[in-house]
Amino acid sequence: MSQQSEKDNFNLLLNGNFLAGGANWTANSPEKVEFVNGHCGLQLEAEITQSVAVNGAGDFEFAVRMKTNRGFACRATLVMLPSKVTKLLNTGGGSPWLREAVTFKAPADTTEMKVTLLSDDGTRGEFGSYFDYVSLVPVSS
Repeated sequence: MSQQSEKDNFNLLLNGNFLAGGANWTANSPEKVEFVNGHCGLQLEAEITQSVAVNGAGDFEFAVRMKTNRGFACRATLVMLPSKVTKLLNTGGGSPWLREAVTFKAPADTTEMKVTLLSDDGTRGEFGSYFDYVSLVPVSS
């Protein structure tokens, strides 16, 4: 079993590999979102979100693979609620597939984590920001 698939077993996000298209994700503009070959493509100002209930403090790893076409930028954010503490991962400028990750401790009062994937720069009407293997995994301290 690969390291990625082992982590998938503990991923709190559903369909983080987009093999089921947009299942479990909510799009702000469905016409600006595409699911092809097991990844998610976004046009400028498009975003998809997924929320996960959690029970208080803990250590987590938030990770995502991202790539952009030249002239595009994309961002993955995780917001812990109710504190609104935010973790941000981003890339741009025609970067190839890159895995970005951050390990963090959630505040004790955390009841929910909201993940947002978005395209925040690029040519209007074109797909150019791509995401795959989005994960939120509890880690041992």
